[in-house]
Amino acid sequence: MTGFQIGTIPDNSNGWGPSEPSHALEGIPFAPFSKGERLGRLADWTQTATRGHHSRRRHEGPASELPFSYTQQDDANFKMVDSTKPSRPQHGRRRMVQNPKLLRRDVHAGGNRRDRDNRGGGGPGKNRHQRRRNMWEERNRRANIGASVEVRADWNVIKNGQMQFSQIAKLSGREPAAKTLKECGSVGTFIEEYDRVNVRTAKPLTTSVDRTIFNVTASDDPVLQGYAADGTGNVLVTDDVLAAIMCIARSVYSWDIVFNKRDGKVFVDKRPNTRLDYLTTNECAQDPPQHEDPKHINSMHKIAQESTATYQAMSQQIVDHSQKKTFGDGNPFVEGGSEDNVASIAYRYRLFELGSLKMVVRSEVHGVLPPKGDDADRFFFSAGVTECIVDPMFSWRKKLAAQRGAVLANELKNNSNKLARWAVRANLADVDQVVFGLVGRKAPRDNKRHEICSVLQYRPTDFAKQINLHMSNAWAVFTTLVELCMAQPDGRYVLMKDTEKPLIRMYSVPVDSDLGTDPMPEVVQASVFDE
Repeated sequence: MTGFQIGTIPDNSNGWGPSEPSHALEGIPFAPFSKGERLGRLADWTQTATRGHHSRRRHEGPASELPFSYTQQDDANFKMVDSTKPSRPQHGRRRMVQNPKLLRRDVHAGGNRRDRDNRGGGGPGKNRHQRRRNMWEERNRRANIGASVEVRADWNVIKNGQMQFSQIAKLSGREPAAKTLKECGSVGTFIEEYDRVNVRTAKPLTTSVDRTIFNVTASDDPVLQGYAADGTGNVLVTDDVLAAIMCIARSVYSWDIVFNKRDGKVFVDKRPNTRLDYLTTNECAQDPPQHEDPKHINSMHKIAQESTATYQAMSQQIVDHSQKKTFGDGNPFVEGGSEDNVASIAYRYRLFELGSLKMVVRSEVHGVLPPKGDDADRFFFSAGVTECIVDPMFSWRKKLAAQRGAVLANELKNNSNKLARWAVRANLADVDQVVFGLVGRKAPRDNKRHEICSVLQYRPTDFAKQINLHMSNAWAVFTTLVELCMAQPDGRYVLMKDTEKPLIRMYSVPVDSDLGTDPMPEVVQASVFDE
């Protein structure tokens, strides 16, 4: 057996280290290093290739160029056997065949989408506000009916007199304290039979009710003139004009309102026979009425005329004029005559104080609810929507019986501006209920015969919540514009909604200038039922 022999070990008795130089390692290369470099192991055969990339980067650098560096290479001939079980085919499912036409359409659509992304249209999450603004402007272009008044060369936009709808929607403030100053007029009692009306038992709309409905603006109201003279209020306005201003951000069509400032007091008026006197239909819808012929029954002009006439007829048909509730003073617009042929409308003059602003508002009450026991009188405000254009996919006669909530939600979407203005007017009048009527045509192509399909009741606060209306924002919008007008000298100012862009402008106009007539109501002068 061969024994193990230990080599010669030199012994240096005078110090540490070899006694004489050795020539055994001559010619063998070595790796130089500095004191700043990190020393690792000479050899580590237990290390695997699954170490983190951070540790590999830490040892990379100059060491990768050393003579003894080793780079692991994958063997191209090595193959791993797949031991997973193959997926079982799903029997019974149809095989989808790719249509070449659809494929080409998808390719073109993808190209258009890429082009839109490059132009800034963007995919999900990119330029979202730009896309929304483009959609809003496109809707306005489809629903553009022209300016309500012609802007002339001598009209000037006052300082800070232009506001975007995005700025208006962010306004917020506290609601003013309210006090009722005066109540006058008389109203009829609601007929409870209309609470049970549905599509099957629809009531024909009676159009032969001959009753006078007064449409008097603030400057011509003798009661408001008296409150301005005795200093009770410095801002005088009617509820319909005030509601139009408070709901500015929901409007699509162009309109205008006149601010007349005299002796530090502001009368907020509307011009006679303007488009604010007519109710719109599907103003906020994606496809508003846009028939080219203004005399067609489904044109925007004729539909506005039809909606206004049916709403007025419905509000007078659902009340019993023989059972009246009369307030302390008579109708202020009836001069020495009988009130038998006057519509069931009473007026409440209410004072809203907010800082230095004393706003006197003339609001309307349309009826009184039947008494329940010994409770106090409960008053209501009438609102209504007319189905002028029948949608075959969403007809009231198909949806009202089983999906009444869906019908109301659809109307809230398409007529957001109109319903919000009604909610504001009900809040200003401090009524107990909002009576909401749904009126439809008997035949889609007959705009003279209508039926009351349903009558709903809501509390004003609940009605405002359903349309996402905040009175704090509504009052902030109005007070901001009034304070802007108060900062100007006495004169005449016109607040106008732009025809296409979501913004408003307040112009300073000469006092003696003729504002002209609204081009829209020229087509809707006569009543729809008299044709």
